[in-house]
Amino acid sequence: MPGVLCLMPMVSHAAVILAAGQGTRMRSNTPKILHPICGREMVGLVVDCAGTAGFVQVVVVVGVDAQPVRDVLKDRVEYAVQPEPLGSGDALLNSRSLVDGVDHIAVLSGDVPLVRAETLQMMMQHHLQEDADVTWLTSTGDDPCGFGRVIRDDHGKVTEIIEDQDANDDVKNIREINSGVYCFRTSWLWTNLDEISPSDSGEVYLTDLVSLAYRQQLIIGSVNPISSEEIIGVNTRLQLARAEDVL
Repeated sequence: MPGVLCLMPMVSHAAVILAAGQGTRMRSNTPKILHPICGREMVGLVVDCAGTAGFVQVVVVVGVDAQPVRDVLKDRVEYAVQPEPLGSGDALLNSRSLVDGVDHIAVLSGDVPLVRAETLQMMMQHHLQEDADVTWLTSTGDDPCGFGRVIRDDHGKVTEIIEDQDANDDVKNIREINSGVYCFRTSWLWTNLDEISPSDSGEVYLTDLVSLAYRQQLIIGSVNPISSEEIIGVNTRLQLARAEDVL
């Protein structure tokens, strides 16, 4: 039908949702990803997005004290455990055994709850059509504070992502931001993720894969969401209220 997006099952691909963060800025005993938005837990909205987009296999990466998350999601998903909070890259590595043999994976965040299934589907389709090794969701916003900035070379190719806390004034003026939602070719991902050096705090970040792919002269894709509000991240109660207002 005209105007209706057909979301076909993607049996050969998997979605991994990173949901092991501590969420200390929420100042609550409730895990951050279980805070409700319009009556639904954040992580449940992300799981719904992946399922509606056609991903048959959905893996949620949780921390060691994640029984409340399991009680909510039950057997709708598979679970991987991140024993220590050592960054997004380490979290993804802990899902590897569950998605062994999958050619491409989409990586979402349990605290970015407003991404639409249509956007996720569009992103994966672009990733496959461009034969990219890594593709991710970017957006341009009037208030990029707190987001990693997307750096491009003179030819428009993405070279790296610089986190907000590491950005100088020139970088902070960049309006294109990283959403933390990715697609990866796994044959490239697993080999190179193992090679990423930890930060001074011992954490491994997925954003480092972008600059690595650029240095290797690989294909890096980027897609804009249908609405810039889809990439709202929730780390505080104020951001939670904003996400609920948007939804």
